[in-house]
Amino acid sequence: MKRNLTICLIIGIILALGPIWGIIGRVVAMILCFINLSQSTPDVESLAMNITLSLYVTVIGFIACPIGITIAVISGIKLSKASKMSSLSQSISMSNPSNPGLRPTRSRE
Repeated sequence: MKRNLTICLIIGIILALGPIWGIIGRVVAMILCFINLSQSTPDVESLAMNITLSLYVTVIGFIACPIGITIAVISGIKLSKASKMSSLSQSISMSNPSNPGLRPTRSRE
């Protein structure tokens, strides 16, 4: 369970960085536009497709951001609770020599 939550947390962090991925995609698409413009006869369709790609990538990056933040926060909370439960269960001793067979008691540290 902890492994799945850790994977969800990593995915959430990657998605939360969506604006950065969108900006990187936009820069790459605009470089392709400028390469097209530097030709002696620029291809108008290619230029339009690169500008469209640039805008789509940016929008997708901004849409992914709140989704990623939500996934990261929820996974972080659940991971924190799971680690607390794990440490709590380790602190409860299941075998007490002075009280065998009865309810487990908490160890005092």
